Amino acid sequence: MDLIDFEAGLRSLVDYLDPAVLPMPRGETWALRRLVALLDGTQGAVAGDTVLGEVAQAGNPWALEQLLRRLRGRGQVAEAQALLESEAARGAPWALWVQAHQAVHDTQASDEVRRGLLERAAAARVGQAVRVLMERAEQADRCREAEQWALHAAARGYTKPLWELVQGREQAGRLEAAKELAWRAPGGERSGMLRRLAQSRTGEQPVALLRRAFDKGMVWAPGVLAEHLELAGEFAQAEHFARLAADAGDRQVLEDLAVARRSVDDPDRQWQGMLANGLTAEGTCAAPW
Repeated sequence: MDLIDFEAGLRSLVDYLDPAVLPMPRGETWALRRLVALLDGTQGAVAGDTVLGEVAQAGNPWALEQLLRRLRGRGQVAEAQALLESEAARGAPWALWVQAHQAVHDTQASDEVRRGLLERAAAARVGQAVRVLMERAEQADRCREAEQWALHAAARGYTKPLWELVQGREQAGRLEAAKELAWRAPGGERSGMLRRLAQSRTGEQPVALLRRAFDKGMVWAPGVLAEHLELAGEFAQAEHFARLAADAGDRQVLEDLAVARRSVDDPDRQWQGMLANGLTAEGTCAAPW
């Protein structure tokens, strides 16, 4: 604003509201928001509609949403619906999602219409549509279809539906189904999802999952496995995996064992020595230094 005022000189401020004179990157909603406010303030309450329409046609969902809100707020419901249908016909993802969302909450719409609109929005890579399709399939016991939608989204970087599906099956007591679905997550997401799943389980439930993760070379597995084995009373195995975790760079579990678990049962002071002096390359306590 200060820059415009300084540069304006003898020219009218309105000249600087022309997008050709005041260019902005497509999708820059901050600049667009300020520009629309300036237009409305200098040329009238509907002056910003044109700019919003141009940017909406360029693919900016915020601009389309704002324009629809303005039209409906002025009572121009028919114009708003026509704009929405026009943008949906062009394949605008946000417009497709709005249509699908309306159909899902419309008691008069048939299930076939709802599904068709949701699938069209999903084909435009609208994550919310994929999530709704997954939820509807799971609720209808079409488990394989639900998995396909969740994995479809995860393969494109939207992993929330897949994790929600895993969690839902976990909470329903379908532990094996939850575990196997987590193993099917895309490579870049599989490790983190399995770790969260293991950490959400108690007792002996996660041990088999953790051993499999360890066999697959997941670097976090030894430390988490050591924690669960310690709680299960498998002290020798817990120490073994804690040392493997330390070898891989995660020393926290081994330190926790030394401080919280072994300090009261350390007749030869090995654990205290380890904390004070560290370990040798062979895994034994280093000499005092």
